[in-house]
Amino acid sequence: MANQKNLSGYLQNCKKYKKFNYKELAKDELDYLHGTDLKILAEVQKVFKKHSIRYCAVGGTLLGAFTTQHFIPWDEDIDIAVFEEDYDRMIDALIDEVPEWIEIQCRKTDENYYHEWIKACDKNSAVYPNNGVYKYQGCWVDIYKLRKMERREVELNIALDHRAYLLRRLEIGNIDQEEFDRRMAESRVEERIDEGRKTAELSQDFDEVYLIGTASKPFVEAKYVFPLKEYPFENTSLTSFGDAEAYLTNHYGGNFRELPPEEDRCIAINKVVINKE
Repeated sequence: MANQKNLSGYLQNCKKYKKFNYKELAKDELDYLHGTDLKILAEVQKVFKKHSIRYCAVGGTLLGAFTTQHFIPWDEDIDIAVFEEDYDRMIDALIDEVPEWIEIQCRKTDENYYHEWIKACDKNSAVYPNNGVYKYQGCWVDIYKLRKMERREVELNIALDHRAYLLRRLEIGNIDQEEFDRRMAESRVEERIDEGRKTAELSQDFDEVYLIGTASKPFVEAKYVFPLKEYPFENTSLTSFGDAEAYLTNHYGGNFRELPPEEDRCIAINKVVINKE
């Protein structure tokens, strides 16, 4: 696999996307956040098991599970990814079957939803800062899509996804045409699409990978994925890549077991408000 950013670089990249980075969250709020994330996960896993939906823990969630079997203390959510061929039926099953206190956030349930992935969100809390757009802003589990493709197609797909994301925000009025044009130009989206098409046509890199549909778009070589494996995590276990160490090394760097510098231990929120009713 081509080299990806090491841990500190990855965290800096996350800051670019998330914008919000804080040094700490009150312990009772962090405990509620992590506890609620686990409750949401348990309900999601029930639906996955019933419908034979395959998923992999990814990102910081897998990093915590693999290294300490616990949350990274400054992580604010749980990240899992579902294989593309299971994704649409997974959305329908979750919408129909999760408890009422969980909202499945996607374009089927919220016309203003603009993320590429879906969220399973706690209706009884609100985290701050948030995007101010979605009806519910509570503790959440992110559910990304795992798309299998040849390595030569990755950059094209990333650029196409970027354009589709900006178009969704434009369509719902979350950004105006001027902002859309600025972002397209600033990120060279059309140029990257053209470059990606040329790479896809000319490259001989036919190795298969899975692109993980987060904002930062990491990928994992297909040979690291199967057979899937269980990893202990807090009071449960998570399914993920058969060779999680190879994925974590490529994603975070060879020193992924070491704690990052103090200045990089940031959480994306600074307040959790709990509905007492």
